[in-house]
Amino acid sequence: MVDCTPFGYPFVVMDHMVGHESEAGYFDHAGNLIRTLYQTQGTDQLYLSTAPGVYLASGPFRYSSHVELLGFDPLLVEARLTGTMWNVRLPGQSATSLRRSGQEVHIIEGEPPGNLIATTKWVGMEAFDEQALCEVLAE
Repeated sequence: MVDCTPFGYPFVVMDHMVGHESEAGYFDHAGNLIRTLYQTQGTDQLYLSTAPGVYLASGPFRYSSHVELLGFDPLLVEARLTGTMWNVRLPGQSATSLRRSGQEVHIIEGEPPGNLIATTKWVGMEAFDEQALCEVLAE
């Protein structure tokens, strides 16, 4: 997840995600898949590569992914993510330290996970400081 060695720390911050996903498919009258809805929720649990299984910070997330097929040759989709992708409070912090929420729209080509062609929209809030993350978890 986050390599802390460039900041002078001998570890990588890893994420053990525990959650649940559901998927619904939508089809046209001919039976062709035209759109899917993924709903994902759970908890991110952060730990150091040097101490697997010792969770130092955690937080809940919940978001939906609306995926619409734009073309088949090549496979092209628009993925619209809405919700809270990150929401982790670090030890000793009074507020949520790692947060990403809002809406983002991506154009993706090829079979999943596919290649990101473009991000056409990003609206929301993001607070993610890798160096601060490494410093707090090193203590």
